[in-house]
Amino acid sequence: RSTEELRVYTSIREAAASGARFGASQTRFSNLFESGQCITLRQEFRVQGRTERGETTITVCQIGNVAIAGREVTGVAYDPVTGATGGAAFKITSVSQFPAGAPVQEARVEAVYVR
Repeated sequence: RSTEELRVYTSIREAAASGARFGASQTRFSNLFESGQCITLRQEFRVQGRTERGETTITVCQIGNVAIAGREVTGVAYDPVTGATGGAAFKITSVSQFPAGAPVQEARVEAVYVR
């Protein structure tokens, strides 16, 4: 997008790690996901001291629901097992290629994130 400033990183690995963090931030919209559903995001970047552009492709998939223990339900007796509430687990894959379109170098970060 021409109105946004292009992010500049010191390495392709840093761009991939930043993409994974960005993917994790998108899980706050977890009500838009169903188990097994994925979204793909893209970000352009530059490496410090270089003029070429790279691209990070971020895939965020909800891989299931998990019980998060330790939360009470108001008005009932607390039980760590039945008091558990549901959370969502996401698999995040961030792949940065530099330069974009002709991947001479590539970095990949994979993570599982529970929200």
